[in-house]
Amino acid sequence: MLPGTLLLAFLPVTSLPVAFLPPTPQLSSRSAPPVGRELLGSVDVPLLRMPNAPNVGNTAGAAFLDYDGDGWIDLYVNYTGKLFRNLAGTNFTQVADLDVFLPPLADRYGAAAGDFDNDGLPDIACEPRGDCFYLLRNLDGAGHFLEIATDPELVIDPPGCGMYAETFCWADVDEDGDLDAWLTAYPDEVQPGSGGNQFLENLGPTGPLGAHRFVQHTLESGLAIPPNVNRPEGAQFVDVDRDGDVDAYANGATYQNVTATDGPRFRPLVRAATGILLAGVLDEGCVFLDQDLDGDQDLVCVYRAHNVLWENEGDGTFRDASDRLESPTSGATEGCSAEDWDQDGDVDLTTAGVFRRNLLVESGTPFLRLATTSLSDAAVGFCLPAWGDWDKDGDPDCALANFGNRGGFYLNTTYGAATPALANLSLRVRPVRDSALVARGLETEFGATAEVRVHGDPSGFVRRRFVASSHGYLNQSEYALTLALPRGPDPLQPALGVRFDLLVDFPSLPRNGVVRIDRDVNPVLGDLALAELAEREITVFRSGLVRIDGADHAPLANVSTRLFSSGALVLPVPGVALAGPVPAPEAHWVVGMELDTGGASGAVRVEELVLDGQLAPSEFARCDANLVLLDVTPGAPPLRVFQEDRATSPRNHRSFLALDWILKPQRVYRVLCRVSELRASPLANATGTELANHGALAFARANPCDDGIAGEAAVLPSTSYLELRYRPTTVASIPP
Repeated sequence: MLPGTLLLAFLPVTSLPVAFLPPTPQLSSRSAPPVGRELLGSVDVPLLRMPNAPNVGNTAGAAFLDYDGDGWIDLYVNYTGKLFRNLAGTNFTQVADLDVFLPPLADRYGAAAGDFDNDGLPDIACEPRGDCFYLLRNLDGAGHFLEIATDPELVIDPPGCGMYAETFCWADVDEDGDLDAWLTAYPDEVQPGSGGNQFLENLGPTGPLGAHRFVQHTLESGLAIPPNVNRPEGAQFVDVDRDGDVDAYANGATYQNVTATDGPRFRPLVRAATGILLAGVLDEGCVFLDQDLDGDQDLVCVYRAHNVLWENEGDGTFRDASDRLESPTSGATEGCSAEDWDQDGDVDLTTAGVFRRNLLVESGTPFLRLATTSLSDAAVGFCLPAWGDWDKDGDPDCALANFGNRGGFYLNTTYGAATPALANLSLRVRPVRDSALVARGLETEFGATAEVRVHGDPSGFVRRRFVASSHGYLNQSEYALTLALPRGPDPLQPALGVRFDLLVDFPSLPRNGVVRIDRDVNPVLGDLALAELAEREITVFRSGLVRIDGADHAPLANVSTRLFSSGALVLPVPGVALAGPVPAPEAHWVVGMELDTGGASGAVRVEELVLDGQLAPSEFARCDANLVLLDVTPGAPPLRVFQEDRATSPRNHRSFLALDWILKPQRVYRVLCRVSELRASPLANATGTELANHGALAFARANPCDDGIAGEAAVLPSTSYLELRYRPTTVASIPP
């Protein structure tokens, strides 16, 4: 029996363990004419305080959550215990006060919302300061919660009281279908009795009456604080190395997910192993963002004296790129978050009270410039913004928490109720888990990434965003992702003519294959027209089901939802710097792979090539290309199946190139990449049986038309320079 459950069943509403406040009428912010950008003047940050909004009170972080599951995001402020309900995008009203569960005001920081019991209603993990850990189970979506962290049948070996906690994170780190919790906290040597980081593994519905249980597995998981680093402040779960699973970051360390069959397992990587050399320096917040739109997640840390931008080199290692921050010492005090608040397609940044606008889309070069705002100094002193499109008009609004000071609701005025649909370039994506009980899906896929591939886009930008349960420091933004697409050919109707494909990668263990839902799994995700979307929201289910404009589209029955690998490339290891690519030994150097499809019963669709190094540009107009696929099946001369010129970023050690190759069964192929730089990896085990990787190729080919030499080059059976990610399909799907 859950302690308190029967008691709750027989108590009148006024005796419930929370104060429930029924909604009260509020003046609608839409009763006035829509606010336009012109009312803000020429400032960069399009935020205006929401009129007639309820009093948020003092704050130390804020969390967006849809506590009642009605599709409109609500807000929880742990500092005061206030829970605000979204009135269908018109305003907010306070519906509950969770003071009854929580320690005194002075001890409260932020909170993290996550649906740990898969009932469609987000629960709340609260961050204490020198007090006990609190886990508030959402009972009914009506403002009633139950504190369960003190129940020994539901939380086994809980964190000790006296915990000096910081940013909490939720994610399904072991792909077992339920959310685990990471509670970052000061080590005992900094604050006696705090206990350091704690990891609670979700054991699923194994408790009394089928309740979900947690057990503290910090040491087993590897998510404790490693030696010789500073205390944690900011924290996030994110796929740092793009291998498909969810890694973690806090206290100057990247925790690489190495989970196999023995439960959640991470290994901490510090300093040389990652290139983040300031692990001993205190940060007051860290946030991941793809500031250069190359598809990998970079990192900004607020080190209290200066902000540092650590650029991801594609393989989970980083380099200092702080020259892209205007005035790195500005706003280097406390708090950070990242969001495309001006809806131009690149991600902007806040650190403390300083907003920085990303100029990548405008200039072609990533640079985060100090931005002007109309916000008062009092509003942004130590601001911890949480972002979410609460009125569903296409731009991210802001719950502007302000550490220890009054917070507030701020409307983003980029778009409004009067904005014509064809002038709105936003797209909203919800990656969700399927549920037989919750029709709209479970918002538990933290770490999932959504990528939009715009047809005819010459920029080369990778428009890829990830779902987070924490957003820098004590703040939680909206679960759904709001992405801005580039303008179409008509300047007056910029959404007209914008067509795109959408894909979503769901968190998955590499040994099981990457769960990717795209047009090959569900054709409705291909060739979408932005102007034809009535609701501008696309829900993508882990199963491959897609919901657009209220209609469900089933996935194809004969296509796997998983991408398998020909063998992974090298990743960082503890204590050792990962060697970078080296120059090719001579001109016209080619690296590649030989593989066969003898294990495939049908066609194999290759969707991605992962390359360590740099592609060399082509030099000849005739049959030259820097990416070639040859059919070298014995009994016939080599046949060129595919060729293309592609580009890799000179800033990255590892590049991810989208492909659409169909490989026929019972054939032998060679993949060739002409490179100027390369890095070898030991040949790793493949995750599928359809492609057999024979090994690497490495040779010089002065004549790009000579496929004979490519077909005769020796195979290096223990080496790899690239990885192919593919999905099985059927013979019937091979085009004529």
